[in-house]
Amino acid sequence: MKDFFGQELAVGDAVVMNDKTYSELKLAKVVKFTPTMVRVATYDTHWGKGWTDSTVLCNSHQVVRAEQELVTAFLLRHAK
Repeated sequence: MKDFFGQELAVGDAVVMNDKTYSELKLAKVVKFTPTMVRVATYDTHWGKGWTDSTVLCNSHQVVRAEQELVTAFLLRHAK
């Protein structure tokens, strides 16, 4: 399955997605694929919980795979 830019997605990939609840971008990781969609777990920056156990289903063209260096920098900035 491919992201918005046509990059191949794999389980464990970090992605950026639109969080419809807060209307902002969220860091997420791919946890599973369905035949037509991607299931991701989001990273909670609001309450400092880190990776959440709840997952969100979204279309693969609604996410963008993030580079590891950017993800590491983001996680270090938001570490509590």
